[in-house]
Amino acid sequence: MQNTEYYDKIDTVEVFILRAPLGKAKFWSSQSSFPERNSLLVKITSGDTHGWGEAGQYGPPEPVAAAIEHVLAKRIIGKSVQPTVVSEELYAFSRDFGQRGTYVEAISGIDVALWDLLGKKLGVPVCKLLGGAFRTRVKVYATGCYYRHDCQDPATIDIKESVQACAEEAKSFKDAGFRAVKIKVGLLSVEDDL
Repeated sequence: MQNTEYYDKIDTVEVFILRAPLGKAKFWSSQSSFPERNSLLVKITSGDTHGWGEAGQYGPPEPVAAAIEHVLAKRIIGKSVQPTVVSEELYAFSRDFGQRGTYVEAISGIDVALWDLLGKKLGVPVCKLLGGAFRTRVKVYATGCYYRHDCQDPATIDIKESVQACAEEAKSFKDAGFRAVKIKVGLLSVEDDL
């Protein structure tokens, strides 16, 4: 039996869906159009301290929010603030039906929130809880150069206009100091993508 008397308990689990409509800045990935950017934040509270996590980045955030609110949260309220233990218990619980997708994203958001909460409770950065900082600098890249077009059918994308917009966006990334760019390809034919 694990001794949990030294750990504070989880009091509440909340989710917040954030949305930013893109209007004419709608873009296409290799699979579908994105009329908005969205994110799902997870807030876990213990006493007067809370931790934040993020989930639901691949597709609509509502299924992940529902998994947290209606299934997973009630399983962890009152549990000790022990990220590894809670994540393992949630994964074991959902193993038969949630090995990927919605439940893994939900558990990930809870896990990040619990690590943030534990770090705040102990007054140390999360990297110390995980064994210390591995590096002092991180290489970054810009993500963009999506197919830009406000349409419902990718066949109507103006390729020349989209390529021009992509070139301008890539130049803006370079001007901002980025040394690498991740771009999306695959929606159009190979010839059009090249």
